[in-house]
Amino acid sequence: MTKPLFTIDEATRAKNAGALWLILGIPIGCGIGIALHNLALGVGIGLFLGATIAMFSVKKEGRAVSPVTRTAMAVGLLAVVAFAIVSVMKK
Repeated sequence: MTKPLFTIDEATRAKNAGALWLILGIPIGCGIGIALHNLALGVGIGLFLGATIAMFSVKKEGRAVSPVTRTAMAVGLLAVVAFAIVSVMKK
């Protein structure tokens, strides 16, 4: 039998799942950026949101994340969302 050219192992699937959330964070951030009248800031917020979701989803794959990192990402996400809400309310 011939060996397949490309094989997808578990580590590659885990990396692809994390990258999916980062890619989905960009259009979400574009919507936030339009609301804030600052597209670059919105895309940054969207990527931060995607990174936070990707970090919390690694538990399903059996990988461990430090509790300090989880807490920092959750607090940072809350701060960014609060900033976005206050920024929109000011206008």
